[in-house]
Formats: sequence, C-alpha cells, structure tokens
Amino acid sequence: MFQSSAELVRRGGTLALLGYPVTSSEVSYGDWQSRELTVVGSLAYTHSDFVGAMRALADGSVDAGPLIRGTVGLAELLALLEELDSGETPHAKVLVAPNG
Repeated sequence: MFQSSAELVRRGGTLALLGYPVTSSEVSYGDWQSRELTVVGSLAYTHSDFVGAMRALADGSVDAGPLIRGTVGLAELLALLEELDSGETPHAKVLVAPNG
C-alpha cells in the first residue's frame, strides 16, 4: 500500500502517511531514496489539541452526546470489538464503563 502510494508522488515530492495501517507493508527504500521523496507521518493531533478538547467537554461548550452510540461494560467489550472489527456496525463511538 505505501509503495503504490509513493509511486504517485513526483520526484522530489512529499509522501504523507496518515492514519494507522492494519496490515504490514513493504516499500522500496531504494526507489524512495533515488527519487528523493520526503516522507512524513502524522498523528493528526497534538497534545494541545487534546487539552483543548478535554476543556471544551468539561466546560460544556461541546456536547459529545450525539456521537456516542452506546455504552458497554467490560463483560461486553470483546463482543463489541469483534463487531467493530467486522466493519458492520452502527457504532461510531462507544463508551466502556468498567463497572457496568
């Protein structure tokens, strides 16, 4: 996957790797080096982004309620993870309540 993406980048261009891959990928380091590609990765968020989001949730200026599609206890967590992994789920965000 990474190599095929890199092949679309012009010589001297930049390849941005976003998100987390779910499979292993092989790349042609020699190709990337000879074409002088710049490769950057991004986590998409910084620490200050998380701090700002937590403050907005805590002070009530952002209501996360509409995003939450369910709450599960630890006993239901494995089944939920399997459902999420299947790709066939109505859930966007699910809270895990350790005590029930």
